[in-house]
Amino acid sequence: PLGGASRAGGTSCSKSYLERHGKMNLPEKVYTETDLKDARTKGKAIGWLQGGGIVLAGTLLWKFLSWIPVVLGGGLVIWLLYKLFSRKSFKDGADGLGQEDHGG
Repeated sequence: PLGGASRAGGTSCSKSYLERHGKMNLPEKVYTETDLKDARTKGKAIGWLQGGGIVLAGTLLWKFLSWIPVVLGGGLVIWLLYKLFSRKSFKDGADGLGQEDHGG
């Protein structure tokens, strides 16, 4: 390629990570098995508290907004009854086809 070395034979990548960055990629603290067990227990407790909070908030929201599903459900029932009773019968041409006069 023009203006540079190719990838295959270009710059050498033989330097180690330590030589390139001057430090190793190690954690700052080494955690014991007890630390990990305590963190898991604390994480589970926090998860249960969060889940309980969500359920409580959902229950309160449902209590305050419970009239909305009732109104929507009632509207749906009224709409279905309207559609059911406002349909034309088959004799009136509800099939969408106009009735032809075949002479009598």
